[in-house]
Amino acid sequence: MYVSTFRMRARSPEAAAEICQYFRRALPMKLEPGYLRGDCTVNTADHCDVFIAEVWGSVEAWQAWDVSDARRQLTTHLEALVVGNVDQSLYVEV
Repeated sequence: MYVSTFRMRARSPEAAAEICQYFRRALPMKLEPGYLRGDCTVNTADHCDVFIAEVWGSVEAWQAWDVSDARRQLTTHLEALVVGNVDQSLYVEV
């Protein structure tokens, strides 16, 4: 199992909520072979601090999604809601 994480700073608490709503409705990702589940969360102490975790069945499935047009479209939509860089990491269950 592989977990892809994203941490970002939303422009406002409303933008953070929009990021999570958009993530939850990201149907192309949910239909991607190997996608298992995902969560979008907002820090309780800082409502602009957003953390997303996606769980994938294989690194190949995640890699295919990572370079897909559907992911680029999702990322492009979210860029307007984020300040600064998005920190992305990939973890493997051992």
